[in-house]
Amino acid sequence: MFRWRRFSTNLFLVTAAVGAFIFTVRQIEHRFSKPGHHGYHSEHPKFRKPDYVSHIDCRRLFEKDEKYLESLLYTNKLIKRSLDNKLLPRIVAKEEPFEDSCRKLRDRIIGDHPAPYLNYSIAFARNIYADYESLQILLTATYSPENHYCYHVDVKATQKFKDQIAKLEQCFPNIYVTKEQYNVTSDGKNNNIAHLKCMEILLEKPGWVHLILLQAHDLVAHTNSELMKMLKLLNGTNDSNLSGMLWNRVPPGLSFDVKDLNLWTNYTTLTFDERKNARLEFAKGLEEATYIRPAIQWLVKEINVTTLMDHFNNGHHSVDEQLFATLLNSETLRMPGGYHSACMKNRPDGFFTYITRHTRWSFEGHKNCNERHMICLYGIEDLQDARLTARRVISLNKFIGSFDFAAITCMAESLFNRTHGGDEYFDAEHIANHSGNRYQRATRLPGFDLKNFTWIPEGAYGLGDKQRQQDFAPPGAMAKLILLICALTLVGGAAAQCPSNWTQISNQCVWYSGNTYRSWDDSQAYCKSVGGQLAGSYNKSILPQLQKLVTAPLYPAWTGLFRPNATASWKFIDKTSALYLSGQWAPGQPAAGTGNCGGVQTTGLAAISCKYVQPFLCSQKIATCPSKNYTTSTGTVTSPNYPLNYANNEHCRQYIVAPAGYYVTLTFNAWLVEKNYDVVLIWDGYAPNVNAQLIANISVDPTNATVSQYKDGFQTYSNIMTIEFISDSIVNYKGWSASYKMLAPQVPVYQNGSSGTMISPNYPGQYMNNLEQYYQAVAPDGMQICTSFSYFDTELNKDRLEMYDGPNSTYPLIGNFSGHSVALPSTRQTTGNVLTMFFYTDYSLVYKGFSMDWGVC
Repeated sequence: MFRWRRFSTNLFLVTAAVGAFIFTVRQIEHRFSKPGHHGYHSEHPKFRKPDYVSHIDCRRLFEKDEKYLESLLYTNKLIKRSLDNKLLPRIVAKEEPFEDSCRKLRDRIIGDHPAPYLNYSIAFARNIYADYESLQILLTATYSPENHYCYHVDVKATQKFKDQIAKLEQCFPNIYVTKEQYNVTSDGKNNNIAHLKCMEILLEKPGWVHLILLQAHDLVAHTNSELMKMLKLLNGTNDSNLSGMLWNRVPPGLSFDVKDLNLWTNYTTLTFDERKNARLEFAKGLEEATYIRPAIQWLVKEINVTTLMDHFNNGHHSVDEQLFATLLNSETLRMPGGYHSACMKNRPDGFFTYITRHTRWSFEGHKNCNERHMICLYGIEDLQDARLTARRVISLNKFIGSFDFAAITCMAESLFNRTHGGDEYFDAEHIANHSGNRYQRATRLPGFDLKNFTWIPEGAYGLGDKQRQQDFAPPGAMAKLILLICALTLVGGAAAQCPSNWTQISNQCVWYSGNTYRSWDDSQAYCKSVGGQLAGSYNKSILPQLQKLVTAPLYPAWTGLFRPNATASWKFIDKTSALYLSGQWAPGQPAAGTGNCGGVQTTGLAAISCKYVQPFLCSQKIATCPSKNYTTSTGTVTSPNYPLNYANNEHCRQYIVAPAGYYVTLTFNAWLVEKNYDVVLIWDGYAPNVNAQLIANISVDPTNATVSQYKDGFQTYSNIMTIEFISDSIVNYKGWSASYKMLAPQVPVYQNGSSGTMISPNYPGQYMNNLEQYYQAVAPDGMQICTSFSYFDTELNKDRLEMYDGPNSTYPLIGNFSGHSVALPSTRQTTGNVLTMFFYTDYSLVYKGFSMDWGVC
């Protein structure tokens, strides 16, 4: 029986709470989430542009203000690249006079605006030959004394350029230049050795966690704070765009058998049998890559790549793309943070995650592409695209000062403003679900078996356009508001209904964004964040009802209608055909060249360029019982009406939404449902979206058997878990109860030197449940490591510390500690200079953990 008094009281309280919340969130949304926000704030230091680009309004360029771009057209200094066949002016970089004063140079780059302290260090290695002005203005935007910067200067560079880079090394203690100057050619020769020389230098520098390899015209599109967050999400994984070897790149007549390559050094930790069985698994990949520190230690110290590198250098094209990729792909060589060759062999084409660099290839159909080596150069008209693309990658290629220095200046201004005024959001879920990241996480789980590992793609809708596969994460403020409204206003109802501010159309709930405008990609990501997708006109009767919701007649609202390219058929985002819509287009639509994404306006459907920002329509299926969202770090999820009986014909979805980069665990506490007829489905992601992955389908005996049968619980890879409950038309029971936790992947702990201290997370406080904490200590070459515990207390047989004599868990286990130690664990000693440990905890009791000192012996 529906209790109106109880519901009306709840509704009053909910309305008051939501009303107060709306004001705050609208202010946040206005500042950070409206189209065109690029980190511009008035309270932080002002970026100093060179005089000859000071008139450029970067904000309007990032917003792709067509009128402003048109206003920049004039007749002099015109370069090839055009805007709809109209030539755009190009401002090229003017050579800086050589600055011999360190004080003035530091003032130019640092001035009165030092970067915020992050307690996190990143290393960069870049091969360069020209374009000092671009390098300097980007340093001005993001230079941090915590980072380390190494440059290899090509022997062909001008003497002035060499002197300018040498002066940077002289004036900044964390900028280094290799002594060697190689002739780096366009076919890739000497790229590898140039980067290796930087690796040797950087390995001697303390503190940094990741090394990013770059080339001259790669623009790092994120602040140090953003990079820190992105790299932490990689969770100890290297990043490279591995792909299958082109066999004409393997020079004939040379042996690539491991025994003939002189790979092993005095510091190689592989056993004799492991060396005997080691083999190369060929792969290729761009030189730009991101490596964890232990991987660089391995490359520089534990193997000798000279012969293999010389072999590849005997090739004729892109000779730099094979060395590091092959080593990373060869699991028997045991590169830290490396991949298994099955990663590449078993992946579906197009879904192998790579975030270090994005390239706009000219053969991919980019409009008005001004190309160099088949790569489109970035100009001022591309800045909005650059900002959107950067949400999933670290760097963009190519930005060249001699082509469009204004574009580089605007990117630098945006980086500077975000460094001092707040980060811009990025697609954390995409990075957390990185292919290699998933593999590395899986290998750390007990009982890992490669045969049982699923190479699940990150989720796309099967669209032909690569850009269409990028479901960018929404800014979040309004998404959280809608989630909150959905969760709160549904309290008390049990009948089929739509959330507040949503309209029921057939069996769908539809929401119109009103004054919130986004691109097609961002609109779909936004709709996904609230449990739906872009709305579709799935039959002719629905289109008129969608039209009634659109209140801005001049701006069509995005729907789920799209086509992969201009010659393909239109379809909906759920892959259903849209051929029957031929009579529902607005007059003159779809016109040639208008775009590949579909919107709805008062006069019918319209084809629009997918990059335009428009209002949009979200839809979700109506649930027969309230959906609910959980956003606290821990909590309990139950069947409807628990601990009383649930009703018949229930169909509920409950969403546990953790912060981006986290994952969710779920453990059942009680279970009493009708076997085979009432079912709980557990999804990784937002169900019923097509990219949600089913974790479990549970319908067992109506007893508490499920509690013990699934005592290890369930875990997502993404930050969202959906618990879907379905009951049939007869027989109901008490239902079920489950506890959840939102957990952040633990950042690996790396220490190097002669001594250090390893502690459990949160020590001397209690550690957390469900941990998989990784530790590694690296002593100087030729030394061994001895351990000594000053404290140890964990849950006996449940929470344990494993200790390995080498760089990973395939090496001999020399310690496995668990329990309440009256006598502390005895000293352990390695045979080499690397000690690796894993600390695992379960879901129940927690204690203080451990504190362990290590040192050379």
